[in-house]
Amino acid sequence: MPLIEGLVLFPGAGGTKEHATLAALEDFLSPLPVMRHEFSYRREGKRVPPRAPKLVAELKAEQQAIADKLGCRPDRLVFGGRSMGGRVCSMACLLPDYFCSVIHFIHLTSRTSYVSNTLPT
Repeated sequence: MPLIEGLVLFPGAGGTKEHATLAALEDFLSPLPVMRHEFSYRREGKRVPPRAPKLVAELKAEQQAIADKLGCRPDRLVFGGRSMGGRVCSMACLLPDYFCSVIHFIHLTSRTSYVSNTLPT
């Protein structure tokens, strides 16, 4: 069984899940199941995000539903995103009672930073 069964990508604060970088990553990583996801404030049409703790709690609350949609175990998901989306994922992965791994895409160029917990074997 692979260590990574799915990837969830979040856009930056002003972006949407249709961002070209997220779409390109989804295409590039096929056949790995990838979901481009938006926080609820964007799904509700709002442009200004709430504070990070609220977004972290939302990500944690939605992990099981996202895993179910991708057909994988929640602890085999990797979360990532651009700018704010990546920062929120990084913050969620630092919670003591929450396990995940994260990839944080800072720039549109080839420069990418990675922050990762160890995946279970």
